[in-house]
Amino acid sequence: MNIICQIKKVLDDEDDLELYTRKDKEKVLQAFDRLDVKVSRLVEEFFLNLEGPFWGESLGMLFLDIINDDVNIESETNVCRNIHMFPKQYLVLTEMVADEIIVLDSMNDKVYRVDFEGGDIKLLNGELEEDWNSFEDFLRSYFGLDT
Repeated sequence: MNIICQIKKVLDDEDDLELYTRKDKEKVLQAFDRLDVKVSRLVEEFFLNLEGPFWGESLGMLFLDIINDDVNIESETNVCRNIHMFPKQYLVLTEMVADEIIVLDSMNDKVYRVDFEGGDIKLLNGELEEDWNSFEDFLRSYFGLDT
């Protein structure tokens, strides 16, 4: 069973899957265009199929939707680009909690926990160690599929 099907099962068990089923697929593609970023097939498929935001007990952070709500991946990524000079390859996946965010590097599909007490500088300098080797690993951890 692929990762998106596994996540759908988790969401359906916890809630009503219909709440998380993407209805506005074209807006997702438009958001990636506005962000001027090329993402992996899994990242694109995830947001074309599912809409958030999502709450995950395992990390205690809100996993944002690409476009839904006022605070979303597009808006938070633009904030980090404008204020912290993040290059286009980085997408902010979560809301900020305790001065920390989770960031996807779209060029290598690695995912990082980034704090703004030096972690941001390490990320920009290529010195920060990834927390997840891939977006799929992040999804598995976030949705509790690490078993």
